[in-house]
Amino acid sequence: MIHLASSEIYQLHPSQQQLISHMIPSATLECCQPRPLQHLVMLLPTTSTTSSLTATSNLLPSLTIPTPAAVEPAPAIPNFNDLVVPLETITPGTAPPMQILSKHSLTVTLHFTKVTPAPGVMVIVISVVSMSAAYTSNVLFQAAVPKTMRLKLQPPTGNEMKPYTPLQPPASITQVMLLSNPTKAKVRLRYRLSFTQNEQQLTEIGEVAEFPNP
Repeated sequence: MIHLASSEIYQLHPSQQQLISHMIPSATLECCQPRPLQHLVMLLPTTSTTSSLTATSNLLPSLTIPTPAAVEPAPAIPNFNDLVVPLETITPGTAPPMQILSKHSLTVTLHFTKVTPAPGVMVIVISVVSMSAAYTSNVLFQAAVPKTMRLKLQPPTGNEMKPYTPLQPPASITQVMLLSNPTKAKVRLRYRLSFTQNEQQLTEIGEVAEFPNP
């Protein structure tokens, strides 16, 4: 069997092909007719680009890019001036109450609590109790702290107290005080209590230098 390349056969004139057939009658000429397109495509060699891509994919491991986890925003620190602590939500702390004033049949006591509405903020309840037989009005408690701290007094429950009688509990006024001390410095509280008894305006001033640890 004589094999001739298809490119050579396609260059022969039909008369030349007939002549070769007479000269070599037993020869079988392959590729005298064009091969089907799909057959030629199967004979095409794999390109170097495809081979290199296949080799690369076999060498490299399967990579999985992790999805970044969702980052939750940090809780916002509330503005100190906007803080409000309702009296009914406050629970007493472990520190004992501190009486800072006892004059004119009035007592002023600081009650320390467990409440922490924001980092570095203490909640203190001030109670003013009257044991006076006189009517007490225009009660006003004021306080101040060093510049490294901040102080806020919420509105009091009232500003007047009826005369004391043994048959009833003594009259009292309660007020919530917020103290911001982010550096945990030593607290020094100056206060002023003004009130009216028997139509006389009275004022008491004092200072508290010892506060329990928050």
